[in-house]
Amino acid sequence: MLKKMKIKTRLLLFGISLTVVPLLFALTVVIIQNNQSTATARNESIKLADADFNHLIQGVYTLATTQQELIEKGIASSLNVAEDQAKQRGGLNVGMETVNWEAVNQFTSKKEIVTLPKMFVGPEWLGQVREKEAAVPVVDQVRDLVQTTCTIFQKMNPAGDMLRVATNVLNTGGTRAIGTYIPSTNADGTANPVVQSVMKGETFVGRAYVVNAWYITAYKPILDANKQIIGMIYVGVPQESTVYLRKAIMDMVVGQTGSVEVFDSKGTYVISKGGKEDGKVVLDLKDATGMPYMQEITKKALTLAPGEVGELQASWKDAGSQQTRVKVFKFTYFKKWDWVIVASTFQDEILGSVRFIEDKARTSLIWLISLIGLSVVLCALAAIVFSNKLTLQINKIMEMFSNIGIGDFTARAEIVSEDELGEMAETMNAMLDNTLALIQSRDERDAIQASIMRLLSEISDLADGDLTARAEVTEEITGAIADSFNAMAVQLSEVVKGVKQSAAEVGRSSHDVEQSTKDLAVFTEKQAEKIQAAIVTIKGLAEAIQNISQHAGQSAEVSNKAMMTAREGSLAVKKTNEAMSAIKDNMRGTARTIKRLGESSQEIGNITQIINDIADRTSILALNASIQAATAGDAGRGFAVVAEEVQRLAERSAGSTKQIEALVTGIQKEIVEAAASMEKSIQYVVTGTELSDEAFNKLGEIEAVSNQLAENINDISSTAQQKSRDSEHIAEMMEEVGVLTEQTTGATRNTVISMEKIASTSKRLEESIAAFKLGEEELAAETA
Repeated sequence: MLKKMKIKTRLLLFGISLTVVPLLFALTVVIIQNNQSTATARNESIKLADADFNHLIQGVYTLATTQQELIEKGIASSLNVAEDQAKQRGGLNVGMETVNWEAVNQFTSKKEIVTLPKMFVGPEWLGQVREKEAAVPVVDQVRDLVQTTCTIFQKMNPAGDMLRVATNVLNTGGTRAIGTYIPSTNADGTANPVVQSVMKGETFVGRAYVVNAWYITAYKPILDANKQIIGMIYVGVPQESTVYLRKAIMDMVVGQTGSVEVFDSKGTYVISKGGKEDGKVVLDLKDATGMPYMQEITKKALTLAPGEVGELQASWKDAGSQQTRVKVFKFTYFKKWDWVIVASTFQDEILGSVRFIEDKARTSLIWLISLIGLSVVLCALAAIVFSNKLTLQINKIMEMFSNIGIGDFTARAEIVSEDELGEMAETMNAMLDNTLALIQSRDERDAIQASIMRLLSEISDLADGDLTARAEVTEEITGAIADSFNAMAVQLSEVVKGVKQSAAEVGRSSHDVEQSTKDLAVFTEKQAEKIQAAIVTIKGLAEAIQNISQHAGQSAEVSNKAMMTAREGSLAVKKTNEAMSAIKDNMRGTARTIKRLGESSQEIGNITQIINDIADRTSILALNASIQAATAGDAGRGFAVVAEEVQRLAERSAGSTKQIEALVTGIQKEIVEAAASMEKSIQYVVTGTELSDEAFNKLGEIEAVSNQLAENINDISSTAQQKSRDSEHIAEMMEEVGVLTEQTTGATRNTVISMEKIASTSKRLEESIAAFKLGEEELAAETA
């Protein structure tokens, strides 16, 4: 097949192949490396984004857990304060008198009239106080001391329904929510967990519905003297009071437009984006395909282990848009608060960096393909120009021989070049002129024609590209022409040798291009490995930074607030201790005064006894005086009157001393009772002081927890420092990547140099073949 090809076609194929093959090889290597690098970057970016997504959800879960532990410790301390306040006033108990209540179910608002014994704190009836301005014992003191809500419940019936008889929790009307009750059975038929725990004699601590909102609460049974449950005492704070946690969740942004939201297990918004839809039920929301994604999220979340993260993908179509996007949901369940914590964003936002890498790689590949295509086109054009220049003069000579072959001896070759072929054509034209002048007869002309036809037959192989073919040199007129053709064939052979050398150099240059490309591939692989290591380090850094961003600020705020609250509580308890100590000292002084009063009353009794004895003796003396006066007759009549008056005075003195004695006896009895009551009060004060000391210790524990939080923040700071060192390590690795990039650039420069060699060789090839285009065709034939 190659033998039948024209020299021009062979030259075109040879020149284009020398350029296209190395470029296609280089393009193949670059495409393979580019695809591998892009795939690696995509996979690692997806893993990193997924890990960051999970850490965000777990961070919110950790924040909620920390907040819950702090609140529970504060609630437990507040519950102790509430019990202490009740004990200081004589304890909670029920009396014999009854009172009517209009009891309202806090869940169904159903009303009923119930009659219950009055509940007292010490000797004081708690009353039925609804006005928030009026003072209510115990509950208001607890509010003032520890800033929590407090309620005293009374058991309504054996089932355990609990009625609020004293509270500082307000209803929607702004009055105290007394008369509302917690039923033992919820509206859905399930047992109320608060009542269930309390009726077992246990303390309930956790999330509970209070009047009209969710609170973090503690409920403890109230026992009478017979250890029977007569009610329960409550302390709690609104769940919405966790303002720092709420703000932190609302400020979180996932991707570009995503957010973190919180629902309860019934699909009601607890914390919505911007807080605009809090309280709205969204359980029936569906995606673009009709899937109720909120129901699916809630169902899966309730089955997760503590801290475990679930995932759901949904089809999403924005309002007014026909484009469908994939929305990714990550979620976990915080059981203590019945929180379904959900973070969501669009998949294309998560893969933004991956798309950026792919776009850059695609753009680079397009540029590379464009450059290679342009090189091929330019090479083809150059080959066409070169081949045309090489074959044009040969075609003119062959055209001349064809005309001579049919008997036109006047045909001459057109001179279209000034190289060796042009000179040869000019020589042949001159030779034909001389030959034509020598032809004298038809026989000579026929002989010459036959000789020319034989010459054409002999050089036909040469015309087809066989440079080994030679014309026979005879003594005929065509012998000179044959000799010229043979000389031309020798010259063409030399040209072909030059072309072969150029082709060899082109081959070596192509080899250099191949080697440079291999070096580039090796460097690219090393660069990919370094990038992989950098991605692993960056992943760890991103995890630590994520934990820092999630915990540092919130922990600092919570810690500071807890420390401030603990210090204020400690100060309040300290002041309470001081006041109670002063009361104790005053009461002891009063007791001493009462004791001295009792001793003085005893002395008064002794004096009264002496006066009574004197009165008795005076009465006896008066009687004796009367007897003596009667014995004296008329002479003693005046003395008898005096004796009678003395007798009456003695009787009156005796009567007065008896009254005084009775009064003193009563005073002494009251003094004894007062002394006993004072001793009991002193004992209560001592007990209260001990309880206050216990509260002080509890507040000290809270302060210790706050200090522990501060230590955690310090640990976070240490982690940040460690990750800073990791960042320095990343910087070093990126410097190594820069070195590898420089090496890659060097390999690229070598490729450019090799391509320049190819261009130079092609130029030399053009210069070598410019003289004899037929030689190019023969070289191509030999090469084939």
